[in-house]
Amino acid sequence: MERVEDLKSASDANANATIMSAKKRPTFDVGARVFAKVRGYPAWPARVETVFGTGSKYSVFFYGTYESATVKPNELWPYDEASKAKHGEGKGQRPV
Repeated sequence: MERVEDLKSASDANANATIMSAKKRPTFDVGARVFAKVRGYPAWPARVETVFGTGSKYSVFFYGTYESATVKPNELWPYDEASKAKHGEGKGQRPV
């Protein structure tokens, strides 16, 4: 009897993990100001240039460096006060 209850509680835990992993990321339109992250570099202020497909990838233009990159939605954050506090000045980065 305990084993059935253990399996049920494990099943509930997996369901909760699925719900948390299915959390929706915001979508961005062309021209939106964002913080974008490229491997090996800190998140940097950027502008969305192109949206591929249904938001599966974004082409962004980085302010200050004049470079561009294609990034996944989980590598983008809106350019708002909360994101500025998290990704903005500090840690030896250039000021935003």
